[in-house]
Amino acid sequence: MIGIPLKKYASEHGLKTDGGFAYGTLHGYRVALDDGPNIKRMFLFTRFADETQQAAFDAMLNGSDAVTRYRIQTREYRDDRLLFVFTDKMGTMTLIGEFIDWLLPQLPQLGMEADVCSHCGMQTSGSGIWAVIDGLPLYTHESCLRSKADAIRSGEERAKEELTGSYLRGFVGALLGGLLGALIWGAVMYFNIIAGIIGFLIGLFAEKGYNLLKGKQGKGKLAILIVVILLCVFIGTMFGEYIACVKAMHEEGITQISSLEMFRLILQQSDVRSAILKDFLLGLLFAGLGVFGLLARTRRETADTSIIILK
Repeated sequence: MIGIPLKKYASEHGLKTDGGFAYGTLHGYRVALDDGPNIKRMFLFTRFADETQQAAFDAMLNGSDAVTRYRIQTREYRDDRLLFVFTDKMGTMTLIGEFIDWLLPQLPQLGMEADVCSHCGMQTSGSGIWAVIDGLPLYTHESCLRSKADAIRSGEERAKEELTGSYLRGFVGALLGGLLGALIWGAVMYFNIIAGIIGFLIGLFAEKGYNLLKGKQGKGKLAILIVVILLCVFIGTMFGEYIACVKAMHEEGITQISSLEMFRLILQQSDVRSAILKDFLLGLLFAGLGVFGLLARTRRETADTSIIILK
């Protein structure tokens, strides 16, 4: 995602915006920028020929106090790109623009090539394409992108073939773990306490149970965990209502009918059903908030690599 300052900079400097990035050519070099939580990132698509060239680059940055002046939080050098992370405060985009105008014109003096493919390191002669792979941008030959995509897909297919475990065993394990969380959920409901941490426990126990019983680590894992969490929130809600009914029955001295029969009669009352529905929906809300991060992580772990060609 890119904010207004970055969009303005992109418009003023002829950069395109797509896929959450502003990208294009600045001072002859391929650059991509994006926004993050309290940071901005700049991807510079060039590479060091050797350690001597990298040492000269670092000396140039350190000698001019660029790290402090331009709010550079971290920098990372890879074979296919240089990454700069900036602390994002008021005026940071202006400083990044100044950093770009200061740094890039000096790169040819260091012998750092422009217009190079992220994959093979060869010149693209202006015929490269932009893409985003798993949230990271790259500039590459079209043929290199196809080769990289084919390698990624082949690796994923091999990984899927090597997956062991069973969705059925995983479901049983997730259900057993989720039921443990549901019992705790019902107990805290009985004391009129509803907390997100309990919803988190349902998801945490469900995943632990899934893994302990050797559930298959595929895309079906996420669906199973969602189903189990929904089911266990419902079971926990009903369990809380059940023990409340049993307590009320004992306080009234009613012993002629079973607890289950009393519970059935109470459920026939519309106001009670409405209260149970309200508790269930509230339980889902708190459970969802509690396990959102867990489900998001599971989704990332089981999802295929995302490959997006930018416009």
